[in-house]
Amino acid sequence: MSKHLDDYQQTFPEFSEMLCFFEQQHAESQWETCKVSDIRIAPLTKGAPILDDTLSKFAPGVSREAVNDTIANLGLAAKISGVARGKYFPVRNTAYKSLTGRASIQGTTLNRLPREKLASVLNHCLSIYPKYKALVLVRDEKICAFHSGDPKDFSQLPIHELLRATAEGIEDRFPDHEFDGGYTDHLNTLASWRFPKQRDDLLQEYEDMLNVTQKKRIHNLIPGIQFRTSDTGVSSAKVSARLFGSSRPIYIGRVLAVAHRHNKQISEYRDNMQLIFAKFTDAVEKLKKLPGIRLDYPVNVMAAVCEKLKLPVQYGRDAIEMFEMIVNPAEATAHDVYFALQEILFLRQADGCPENILLEMEENIYRSLSMNWKAFDNGTRVKY
Repeated sequence: MSKHLDDYQQTFPEFSEMLCFFEQQHAESQWETCKVSDIRIAPLTKGAPILDDTLSKFAPGVSREAVNDTIANLGLAAKISGVARGKYFPVRNTAYKSLTGRASIQGTTLNRLPREKLASVLNHCLSIYPKYKALVLVRDEKICAFHSGDPKDFSQLPIHELLRATAEGIEDRFPDHEFDGGYTDHLNTLASWRFPKQRDDLLQEYEDMLNVTQKKRIHNLIPGIQFRTSDTGVSSAKVSARLFGSSRPIYIGRVLAVAHRHNKQISEYRDNMQLIFAKFTDAVEKLKKLPGIRLDYPVNVMAAVCEKLKLPVQYGRDAIEMFEMIVNPAEATAHDVYFALQEILFLRQADGCPENILLEMEENIYRSLSMNWKAFDNGTRVKY
């Protein structure tokens, strides 16, 4: 799949391959600082005025395929005074949120406007901010983001440097670790590591607290972490604790997060990586509380939690139905419900749900660990 397409995605079985990819991407990316008022938007739809047979109004290197892909997606192009001789670049889907941010407008109605009207509204709003700066990311023939030009609002944390810092932090504390694979698209970058040699250190005490059924469920699970970031502005540089071995790694807590803001530097991320073992232990401590929370009505509790967290109804109901068939109410705990909630993620993943939505759902489900489970434990099933 061509990198300039909006739905481009790539997987990496080896860390060295992933690191090389992002080193090259960094070298080929173009960061341009301009006045917000110097950004001009045009509709990019079939028959738009900026289209001709030779793409003469587009920046050098922009292909017909990239233009057609944008016509099928966001439908906007942008030019910046002084950049690429004032020629247009197609605008990637990932840039829409930051573009409306620079224009200081928001709302779901905007994106429903005809592209001609939307471009006009954006241009009027952008033109009134000549004193503000924008940091524009151009990559793979398109504009990927319109960040704030103020380092307090956006700090560049190059992905290849974050990956290298993550790997170095893991090497120091988790010898004999295993790289579990990487993934990237234009919105997110993910990389995962397993720690099989540290399983007993991290999970043995937790496993000892479980009943026989629960022990079977986690017997093959391996501790590890997942790194996630984005330089299009949708994510901090995050590391989360995971349990690997099921169809989708189970999210058990955030280990660290460094936002792309407030003049943050790679050095701060690297320093935080030194605390990764202690932070993972803290995440497991939360899990260890769940087996001690006895539930009389576990299915009702799961339904109430799904409703509280606004989890997707179709998948939530299917997961509840499966849980009802296997749970033993005589020995059910909050631990059983938390693991049953993971089935919603498995079902959505199997249905082809985009990765960024699954990641948001993971963090949402994780919020249940801080809930008062007993408050939902009653004989009345909520409407869900």
